[in-house]
Amino acid sequence: MMKNQLLMHPWVIGDCAKQDRIDAEVVSKLQRFNARRKLRAAAIASVLSSKVALRTKRLRSLLGTHDLSSEELDNLRQHFARM
Repeated sequence: MMKNQLLMHPWVIGDCAKQDRIDAEVVSKLQRFNARRKLRAAAIASVLSSKVALRTKRLRSLLGTHDLSSEELDNLRQHFARM
């Protein structure tokens, strides 16, 4: 099929869509699924941010007031880019 034919397909246009309301049980399951997905994403984001915070805190404690050379700074940039 050509691009124009695909864009005119009833599924794309919406002519095949049911006009009936979605069953309440289906809506409930979708909402629970989205809630679990959002909770999982928030948990992962929290873990990652705490890891970065701990690494930053540890790095500061290791460095203290030590001035870094340009080579050391480049090394740090490369390591942080990998995270």
